[in-house]
Amino acid sequence: MKKAVILPLVAAISGVLVGCNSSSGGSSGGSTTKFTLSFATPNYVTDSSTSCTIYKQSSDANGNEQYLTYNSASNDVASQYIVGYISDADGVRQGEYLVPSSASLSFTLESIPEDGSFTLQEFRYGNKDILATTFSKSFLEDESLRSVTFGMDKDAGTGSCIAGNNYQEVSLTDLKYTNGTSSTGNYFFVSQVDELESYNSELESTAPLAAVSGEPTVILQYNTDGDINQFGVGSWGSSSILMEQASTTTFINNYSTNTYSHLDLLLHSDGYAYTANSYDNSVTQTTMPNDTRGSETWAYSVDLDDVNGWSLQYGNALVLGDDMAIRVDELFDTTNLPLESELPTVTSNGDTVDIAVNLDVDDELGFQRIAYKTSYTEGVNSYTVTHKLYSDVDSSVTVPVLYYGSTISDSVAANLLPSTASSFNRAIYIQEDETTLIDASVFMAQFAHGDSIDTELALDIDGLLASQIEQDSNAITISEQHHIQVQRFD
Repeated sequence: MKKAVILPLVAAISGVLVGCNSSSGGSSGGSTTKFTLSFATPNYVTDSSTSCTIYKQSSDANGNEQYLTYNSASNDVASQYIVGYISDADGVRQGEYLVPSSASLSFTLESIPEDGSFTLQEFRYGNKDILATTFSKSFLEDESLRSVTFGMDKDAGTGSCIAGNNYQEVSLTDLKYTNGTSSTGNYFFVSQVDELESYNSELESTAPLAAVSGEPTVILQYNTDGDINQFGVGSWGSSSILMEQASTTTFINNYSTNTYSHLDLLLHSDGYAYTANSYDNSVTQTTMPNDTRGSETWAYSVDLDDVNGWSLQYGNALVLGDDMAIRVDELFDTTNLPLESELPTVTSNGDTVDIAVNLDVDDELGFQRIAYKTSYTEGVNSYTVTHKLYSDVDSSVTVPVLYYGSTISDSVAANLLPSTASSFNRAIYIQEDETTLIDASVFMAQFAHGDSIDTELALDIDGLLASQIEQDSNAITISEQHHIQVQRFD
């Protein structure tokens, strides 16, 4: 097979093939859209009050809480392990290889040929392991990834951490509400980090509510049937806030062939999300507020039952007065999802490989992520390629010719191409309204901050960085679209 010229990663690329941060490979002349990618290395800390930006909260092997932060990668680290390149519609490299300069890598959108792509690679484990991420040109065209940072699977080193943009926890005791209708039960004060149940609609100083600075918090009261009786939002006023009655009957109708176990009702206010209620599939009607008073909006999220091993998540915005209607079929026909025995179809074209995702898509609006992992052992050496391909929704994707460096021979590289023996993870996001299509960065951030123990290719260890605050904001953005997301690991 033909593939990239085998040369030592840094010395060869820097000295022979690459113009650092090149924009060659495509059209010339006119204005250009420059993309600048920075890099960072993960560092777990145990102090939640760190000044470093927190990207993810998890537990270590001993069950202790830990917080994922990142240090800015030095140019020595980035240029030693990172390489980028542009490919045409057939997956063939165009122009020179690119390596980071001043710890960042740049290219222009116009340098990518029509239906082409840009690929970012990281080498690991003695350059015998490749992490690759490919972006189709169309995926990049909304420009939401023009200036972003990607993680690297390397030690944190001594670089300074990326700081700021964290939640700051506060203690609230001054929330006071008055009834907007007759009282029927206890009140629930809800924040991003806490929930208090009280018989009183005023917080007591002896039982403060933990919250994050700037959030409004909400109060909810339910009737004996579990429906909302009344609610309030802290940003509606400064004292003795009058609650809003919920007496409008709202029906929950499933017009789809899909079944589900539960539905969550979401309340959004001032950029924060709260789960206002949850219903199992036996509930066909509930009560909703009669009116909005502030900036609050409503949405509902449904975890649909799996189909042929595919997980399905559906959601939509809710306009007060309308029913909660589950209309999956308006977005995507899930009845034709491939059986668990039906894997992606892989077709070799000599230098490149096409992956048919085997999803019944035509002109659906949205994005997809096709990830595969292929391993090969020769003698005592093991080699691995983990490759994620991001694109608009399409029935197939072209895998560009990867750069294998000087450590991986032609014969080994031939065995690292995707095949039916590879592991795959297919995820597709579809939404109805083109005018409010989510950014490509919002879709990609859903797969951020993976780790080396992820065996199902569910997340990107080398993916886009998105803080906890950004992730929460993204979740609100997605939930307010009429959308469905399906995913399966093979």
